[in-house]
Amino acid sequence: MRCFQVVVDVVMHAIVAALIGSATLHAYALPAEAKGFAEDDYPPRLPLPPARTPGVRLTLSESARYDPSYPESPLEWASASAAGDTNVRLGTIHRFFNPAFSYELHCLRVVVAALGDDGPQAPGRQRAHVERCLNVLRQFALCDADATIEPAGNFKDGDFVTGRFEGERVCEDWSALYGVIEQNWADWKDFQETMGDA
Repeated sequence: MRCFQVVVDVVMHAIVAALIGSATLHAYALPAEAKGFAEDDYPPRLPLPPARTPGVRLTLSESARYDPSYPESPLEWASASAAGDTNVRLGTIHRFFNPAFSYELHCLRVVVAALGDDGPQAPGRQRAHVERCLNVLRQFALCDADATIEPAGNFKDGDFVTGRFEGERVCEDWSALYGVIEQNWADWKDFQETMGDA
């Protein structure tokens, strides 16, 4: 069991480190006219406001709070989600999309939940979801190909409550993305209420 936990810890640290660099955001200007976004007609990236902070500093530190065995871990992971599970609806038909950023966070939550549920013995459907998410996380890590150098650590004997490794990165301003997603969710809820009143 201790060996399994060490493997889990190493994998989780690698995934989190890869995701921090892969949450790259790019602005995409929508045309003035409303788009339907049907079939293959949709923007390659989530439309974001042009005036964003060019980079924000993120202090990286080990934390026991995200360990699946930590009692508050589900709340910690849930706090990384925006309204509507961080998904968006775009265009005149309110088509549902998963921005890559939100899909990465979703997959992390799926993997964490599976690790908290006695790991590999998960039921078939859940196991398939975990396998899909691991593949998605692998692809995002490869796509980002973050070459930031981090010191090697001894995760096996690490005390992530009192002795934390800390580093710093300059990242995209994810608060701008959360703002767009939160507004999109509010617009979607307003649209649903309007349709309910019709």
